[in-house]
Amino acid sequence: MDLSRGSAPVQARVGIAPGTGVVVRFGPTIGVFAADTSPDEPFTAAWLQRLYRWERDGAPKAEDMAWEAAELLVAHRRTAPAWGAAIRIEDGYLVLLHGPVRAQVDTASSRTELSGAQDLTWVDRRFTGQIIRVALTLSESGDVVADPRSDLRGGLVPTGSGLVLTLDVAPVEPTGPLPSTTTPTRPTGSTSVASPPVGTSPVVGPPPPAAHTLTGSDETMALTVTTGVLVADDGSRTILDRDYVFGRDPSQDPTVVSGRATPIRVHDPDNLISRVQARVAGSRSTVTVCDANSANGTYIAAPGAAEWIRIGTVHTLLPLGWSLRLGARVFTHRSAETGSADSDPAG
Repeated sequence: MDLSRGSAPVQARVGIAPGTGVVVRFGPTIGVFAADTSPDEPFTAAWLQRLYRWERDGAPKAEDMAWEAAELLVAHRRTAPAWGAAIRIEDGYLVLLHGPVRAQVDTASSRTELSGAQDLTWVDRRFTGQIIRVALTLSESGDVVADPRSDLRGGLVPTGSGLVLTLDVAPVEPTGPLPSTTTPTRPTGSTSVASPPVGTSPVVGPPPPAAHTLTGSDETMALTVTTGVLVADDGSRTILDRDYVFGRDPSQDPTVVSGRATPIRVHDPDNLISRVQARVAGSRSTVTVCDANSANGTYIAAPGAAEWIRIGTVHTLLPLGWSLRLGARVFTHRSAETGSADSDPAG
């Protein structure tokens, strides 16, 4: 997503303040949710889906974004957690707050502080001009201090109390071409995981890879996010730079026929995977997945989790390090640079 101001590109860094909440970044947009947020809480799921759509298709006007957020809060007013977001708009940032969440917006000469607790419903404020820092926090008071080693480039982290977005107008050195795209391989073999019955609750499966540690370079980075990969249980890799349809024989899916998605045929000797099983949407900062009305369901799990979560037909975020299960096959979202579920090592 373009962050240019005039002719000068804008460099951006997003640091994480440690805590027990949930923090998220979609391109230049950041958000924070209270600690009691659960994966199936309706407001959070709807808002994350909205952010993904805005990043993929382009954000609407600021007033339209504010109204969409308001509509979601009204629809889920009894269950929505404390929440805040800072959304990049053409001439600045739109800050939205609900409940005990604070925002700090700094320019070269002043700071503006806002709190969602100031209003019974929500607070929305548009900031324009030369913004150099935007911070969101669940803490009740004090400055927002990010771990200096952290640099969230995209996705969701369930261990933060806030985010600090630092902006600067400066020349950017060429970053070189993006990782080359290779033809997706066709996985072979299978694991011994049993397929869950249709309509059951999350099932116990083998634990996904060990939890990763979020670290990052101490240098301010240009807003570029390395494309990730899905690594299958047999070691084959799918570069997450486009939309895919996974299944036993997904070649006739309408999105594949129209050229909007690439088919990935999954080897399935146990016949547990549907012809069209799941859809995976990849971009340079987020990966989402949804079930395609399959017979046995599609599941995701956090690193180290003992249970798998069954997802529906609405796109759900698949953060770095999380695993995706189709029938007896397991795919893990990993970094393309490191080849692991860890983020980039500290510089």
